[in-house]
Amino acid sequence: LRPCIEHGYENVLMIRLIYQEQRVQERSDIGTRALQVSEIAENWLHLRETLLRKWNISSKYLSEQFAQTRDEWIQKDKA
Repeated sequence: LRPCIEHGYENVLMIRLIYQEQRVQERSDIGTRALQVSEIAENWLHLRETLLRKWNISSKYLSEQFAQTRDEWIQKDKA
């Protein structure tokens, strides 16, 4: 799924989606199933926008938080 990612912050969305889909698979009842990898890949742009709305978070905010965390990790690794 890595090739689907266009911006760093999308990794956070993708990880959360994969986690939630795994939970769906573990608890699935008849008639429900987790998204397949191919379905996520084919629909990533739509899913990305849907997840931002569903989780009530902006791409700008998530991007800023992602960059800040990344920069902090880089600084710690230099020490």
